[in-house]
Amino acid sequence: MIMLYLKMTGRVLCILLGVHAAVKCEVDKVLSLKAVGSGETHVLELSSDEVFVYALQNHRCVAQWQSEISEARARARDAGLLEAPEVQLSYLSDAATGGDGKQTTALGLSQAIPLGKKRQVERAHAEQLIRQAEANYLENLRNLKKSIDLEIANLHYLKLKNNIMNEMLDNNRKIFSFLESSANIGEVSAIDVGEAELELEVIRQDIQALDVTQQQHLFALKNSLGLGLDWSLVIHSHEVMFKLSQADLPLMDERTIKQHPLVLLHQIDLALAENEMRAVQTMRWGDLTVGLNYEYEREPMLVGAVDQNHSLGFELELPWPVRKPYQGRTEASILVAHRRQTMLKDVVSNIEHEERRLRVRHQMLRKQLLQLEQTLMKRVTDNLDLTEQAYAQGRIDLDRLMRMHTQFLQAKTRHLEIVKDIAETQIQWSAITAFDLINNYAPEMKP
Repeated sequence: MIMLYLKMTGRVLCILLGVHAAVKCEVDKVLSLKAVGSGETHVLELSSDEVFVYALQNHRCVAQWQSEISEARARARDAGLLEAPEVQLSYLSDAATGGDGKQTTALGLSQAIPLGKKRQVERAHAEQLIRQAEANYLENLRNLKKSIDLEIANLHYLKLKNNIMNEMLDNNRKIFSFLESSANIGEVSAIDVGEAELELEVIRQDIQALDVTQQQHLFALKNSLGLGLDWSLVIHSHEVMFKLSQADLPLMDERTIKQHPLVLLHQIDLALAENEMRAVQTMRWGDLTVGLNYEYEREPMLVGAVDQNHSLGFELELPWPVRKPYQGRTEASILVAHRRQTMLKDVVSNIEHEERRLRVRHQMLRKQLLQLEQTLMKRVTDNLDLTEQAYAQGRIDLDRLMRMHTQFLQAKTRHLEIVKDIAETQIQWSAITAFDLINNYAPEMKP
């Protein structure tokens, strides 16, 4: 099981890239991956709960997002280290210019040492870049999960809508056949038959349009899962929309806001700006250079004698700032920090505002759904029962019965539309709060 750790206020967020026992989506079984047919045609069967876990393991961008974290960690290993020492070696001789053969050999070793807190600031900057890459990874997962959840909800809705439309098609076929037979004996006019035939064709066109839309959503979902064109995808939705429509939205607490990937990103941006302020302040002082020098001098004397001298020296170079440099850069870094502080507050405010908007919408839609079930759905169901009894007793004809069936299916369609709106609202709420990602895929762990 691969895990990614993100430090945040003494806590560790653990992103599970495999099936974890704490994952509340209850992925209990191994993903079913079956090759069927001939050639390169394969089919992938997943439940709606397994799709995101599969995407974590196979989406082509996940590895790229993870590599950005690895890259930041690799760069951090060199942060705050001293520069390599420098070695100086020199040799001087006046023999080439006709001198008396004087030779001088010098060897030096120097080391630059940053003054102040330059190294600490550099290490802090590198650590913040790691946290930024990790938070960016979480934010990308948040958007990926939202996209996948919406596609699954749409596919489930289109499947149910398609079932209703096929029932309508079957009803209208019966109506058309009944009217056609009645026209042959002069009970109805050809106009009635033509209208029924037109309604039949409209329903056929609607079903075809649903099929096209369903394929588009299926292709988008396959792309999110990293599946090629030679793969077929089967999603077992398990009435996912109806589960969502029956669930209450939990309250978004302070912990959820603090761990929101977008909030984390802006907090890190603020920390980087504040670190830039400290970095500019350390630039006032240059580097302290410490050096050790050895020199050997050899000079021929009269009557064959040679004068040799050995010297050892210590060198210390200390910068002395006579003025205050980087004043403009210092002011600019302060302004950047203030701007990012404002942006962080705006992000938190926008999340809270959008969460409240979606919560109110969710409550209103659920209230509307309850009213629909208690009024329209109950009434149309009762009317259908009465109509079927009347038809069985021979008091009404087949046309009247089928048209009552059509009204019932229209009511079911309206019910389905509201359920879809509730499901999409809850998915959007879960995405804007990152609630599902934080609680189901990033449980808190002690460092």
